[in-house]
Amino acid sequence: MKYILAIFAFLFFNCSLIAQNVSSQKEFSFGIYYHQGLVIPKNQYINYLIQDNISAVELELAFHPNPEKKWVKQYAVNKIGLTYYQGTLGNTISLGKVRSLVPFIQFEIKSWDNFHIDTNVGLGIAMMSKYFDPVSNYANKLIGSKFNAHIKLGLEANYSFPRFDISSGLILSHFSNGSRKHPNNGLNIITGKVGLNYRFGKTRQIVSKTHSFNKLKDEFTAILNLSWKEKNEQDPHTYYVSSINLSYAKGINSIQRLGMGIDLFYDESVDRGYWTTNPKTSFNDRISQAVFFSHELVIRKVSFITQIGFYTLYKTKPNSNPFYNRLGLRYKFSKHLLANFSLKGHLGKSDFIEMGIGYTFNKNK
Repeated sequence: MKYILAIFAFLFFNCSLIAQNVSSQKEFSFGIYYHQGLVIPKNQYINYLIQDNISAVELELAFHPNPEKKWVKQYAVNKIGLTYYQGTLGNTISLGKVRSLVPFIQFEIKSWDNFHIDTNVGLGIAMMSKYFDPVSNYANKLIGSKFNAHIKLGLEANYSFPRFDISSGLILSHFSNGSRKHPNNGLNIITGKVGLNYRFGKTRQIVSKTHSFNKLKDEFTAILNLSWKEKNEQDPHTYYVSSINLSYAKGINSIQRLGMGIDLFYDESVDRGYWTTNPKTSFNDRISQAVFFSHELVIRKVSFITQIGFYTLYKTKPNSNPFYNRLGLRYKFSKHLLANFSLKGHLGKSDFIEMGIGYTFNKNK
């Protein structure tokens, strides 16, 4: 997952500064793509388990918003849509196949007449045909549940003809259930894709206009998150986890903020030892505190959040890795209130999926 997070932040930081320049555009498009790739190795066990390359088929239905709208030009949005993905995972017997539905948004990076380069990000749900079972499928120590999150990040090149596009690209995908069910080592795969994208619907004639955009205001945010997780496949208990997230973010342009903050975690699963014999840990043992740095991409009421942090105070060491990361979405449903959905991990492994509600206000200037 660390590869996805790093490239996610880099591409969004760069592509969001580039304006769109379109002369004509169809309203809708339908695409069909073929994927070929491999599993990104994280340890020797994965190298042993994976026996074949990845192959998949993907169907895409997308809407192209009007580029004359101010917010579309500001964020260089090319299309918004839904994909259906079906493919193998490198070992049909133990890992089976995956099917997923992933909503996505695509941003234009650069265009030259009929050729353009785009980046897209998606977050959806995946269904695995095979997952861990202590009797029937004990070899699968990567995925412990039937349903998992599917995070996708893509870089694409497209050449346009009057009615269709030829597309090729590089796609990074991460499958994980956020430690709600163990084992949860997760799967990271990289695929190259090639396909056709047919454009249909009304054709818009676009006249490019120059817009100026105000820089985002600085913002303070406080969020309370709740979650539940399993510790490992030997422990059948589900443990409660919560966190308080406090941050200050400074607007650097019309769509991005950079910031920092602190996390306070409460985790019932820490330092449990052998759950069948050891008593529960004390309240103080379950508390840890951390500092993080953040990047925020703001698209109207929705924010894409990337955070990298490290633990500073704890009585029980939270993880063998002192660093952690968070990838999330926030939605503002009023001036001061927001909803949060995010995935916390330890750079190479998911920790838990958290959901919460927060309060935010702007710094007076």
